Amino acid sequence: MDKAWIAADAALIALATVTALHLLLPLFKKEKLFPGGAGFDDTPHFSEANRKRLNEHYSRLEGTLLFWKNRAVFYGRLHNWAVLWSIAAAFLVPIVLQWYDPDNTWSRLFMTCLP
Repeated sequence: MDKAWIAADAALIALATVTALHLLLPLFKKEKLFPGGAGFDDTPHFSEANRKRLNEHYSRLEGTLLFWKNRAVFYGRLHNWAVLWSIAAAFLVPIVLQWYDPDNTWSRLFMTCLP
């Protein structure tokens, strides 16, 4: 039975590592903003001087927009990660508890890492 617990531990740790890497990827890889299209350049509602001001203002805000877009992607993935692991733990714990042996180190490791 130790081999089954070792295999289950390895699979759980590998899956947790892969999902954690997918979760942390937006912190290291910067997302790109969607192109805004023509924006202020073609609008008839502003004078040339105001169009220039709007473009300068947007260029100053672009860094802040990128920061918050990266945070939004990260927190969206964090939400999905938490839901995925909550459902997996809720599904697996009652099943795995039938074979749980408190004296077996590998089964204790699995139950510790799962929730």
